[in-house]
Amino acid sequence: MKLEALDRQIQVFVSDLKSPKARSARLAQVAEDGIAEIQKSNAAATGRPQLAPKVTVDGRAHAALASVKPDGVIVAEFDQVRTVLDWIGKALVQESPVLTGKYQRSHVLLVDGVEHDPTSPAIPSAELYRFVNRQPYSAKIERDGVLAGQSPQSADGVYMVVAAVAGRVFSEVAQISYSTKYFDEATRLMHPSIVVRPY
Repeated sequence: MKLEALDRQIQVFVSDLKSPKARSARLAQVAEDGIAEIQKSNAAATGRPQLAPKVTVDGRAHAALASVKPDGVIVAEFDQVRTVLDWIGKALVQESPVLTGKYQRSHVLLVDGVEHDPTSPAIPSAELYRFVNRQPYSAKIERDGVLAGQSPQSADGVYMVVAAVAGRVFSEVAQISYSTKYFDEATRLMHPSIVVRPY
């Protein structure tokens, strides 16, 4: 399964409708149905509800679909990269071993090397996104042929497993890989990480 393309266009024929109000209503209904279909398809592909798209109606952000002009344009932008990052972030928390909760709370998203504020509603566009856990023992939780998995709750590791699943689920959106070679300037240690490079 794959996520729907960002730029899918739907041509709506309204010339057969004489009333401007009816043409506007047809455009709004087609847009509403199309958005719902894409969200349903993407939710099935990711196993998670999707974020609402950014919608502009005749160039107006957040306007009601029903306010479209009879010959207007509705654009819905689905942020596929945000969907990928949201999925990985939640999966890391869910798969984390929980003893004190410290490891579970220490996952960080770096956007082109800069730590992203998790309270921010938007994630900036970037060439490279990286998830890393800044706990000094994070490498011990992973199993990579050299380090044995140290947690019975995560016997196969956390980052390696989440990267493998995300790489399969989101193969149409980004290149997702697991790395053990990330040197974190903040901790001065090598940490496992998940690297996301959008296509």
